Amino acid sequence: MNEFNPDVRTFYLSQLLDKKDNGNVKIITGLRRTGKSILIKQFAKALEQEGVAQENIIRVDFEATGVRCYTSEETVTLIKRLCGSRKHVYLLLDEVSRVNDWETAINTVVDTMDADIYLIASNAGILSKKFRPNEEGTTDVINVLPFSMPEFIKRHEYVPSEEVYFPQKDHRVDYSGISFRGKDNINYSLEEVYYQYVRYGGMPVVSEQYSDNDRLRILFDAIYSNVVVRDILEYEKRNGRMITDPLLLTDVISIMIRSIGSHISATSVGNQLMTEKKASRAFKPATRTIETYMQALVESYMFSKVSRYDIRNNVVLKTLDKYYLVDTGLYNYLMGMNNQNRPAMLENLIYYELIRRGYTVYNGKIDRDEIDFVLQTSEGRVYVQSCYDLADDTGRKAVRALRRIRDSYPKIVAVFNGENRVLYDGIREVNALELLMGADLPGGDRNYR
Repeated sequence: MNEFNPDVRTFYLSQLLDKKDNGNVKIITGLRRTGKSILIKQFAKALEQEGVAQENIIRVDFEATGVRCYTSEETVTLIKRLCGSRKHVYLLLDEVSRVNDWETAINTVVDTMDADIYLIASNAGILSKKFRPNEEGTTDVINVLPFSMPEFIKRHEYVPSEEVYFPQKDHRVDYSGISFRGKDNINYSLEEVYYQYVRYGGMPVVSEQYSDNDRLRILFDAIYSNVVVRDILEYEKRNGRMITDPLLLTDVISIMIRSIGSHISATSVGNQLMTEKKASRAFKPATRTIETYMQALVESYMFSKVSRYDIRNNVVLKTLDKYYLVDTGLYNYLMGMNNQNRPAMLENLIYYELIRRGYTVYNGKIDRDEIDFVLQTSEGRVYVQSCYDLADDTGRKAVRALRRIRDSYPKIVAVFNGENRVLYDGIREVNALELLMGADLPGGDRNYR
């Protein structure tokens, strides 16, 4: 197996090093506790190993105790004081969006200092167009996600019975005869490891010490509370968007989680709130209010929003989006360990695997049928269906929808423990678990990882 330090996100670290000194501002985003701050520390260490003087690496954590910059002027003064007269510094600014009018401050830094700038944030507000490099297109955005399945395997120290390299580029690994020995000295199949991945999720802070449900719940309670309080309620209050009802926010989260893999809208969420009489509501919240809450959840990186694409008319639609939850461990924390929707979890994980590979992903519509994922590639498009069981009604419907598409772009159905074969009409069946392990996507780009 390749050498792997579970505390180093080599996939992201290599991106930072590749983009070093390219003239753009680097923005590192993602859900809280996915390892962004650790990543930036590792980047600083890598800079030192490349010969950068330690005093030329300036890191400021704007959430740390003792940092009290409430205005853009104070922030600029602090940064300039820390940099002194040094030439060409590397500025690593953690959670700078907590500063009032941070855009003005960093615009000033960009204009007046010889610095390679890295901004770290847990809210998409960091992508504000008020920050001039965002407007001008001179930023590189790296979205840090929870562990992929290979990273999970390595983090939890599962040892394969045969040498396996990650990712599996240009070749396929047959996992039927491969077992993974856990730290308990028990051998697990790839399917069994997958279920552990679904159970625990990919948050880097989760390790074997949280193997019992009570300790796991305490950990996820802290993660969830930090996201809801710091990155939604407090952030939105600072920025004047009135998300003031924690109970409504919790109810919206619950409905969005239960709707993974389904089309929803603010209107449908509002109707469901009233049907379920959530929080003993006497009246239905305004659709605009629910839209604001849903958007805040997307901007906190707890959920991703996927727009619908009309394949026949080649147009992106503005209604009935899908939402995916960034981590299955959060799903189990909020919904209960024994309340898993296995087809939805598989679709959720495939979505984030495709995002890791750099695809722009849409949910497809072909007449009245649905395509789970429409990928934009360098060669055009790839259509992907997620399917837990090819033999059931859902599986047959997934294949039928692909057959309705008359263009020549690759059409794939990713089946849980499926075979790798051609079905008919050029439709390819692939093993979804192998896809999650990094196997090449037929017809897809290969410039990932």
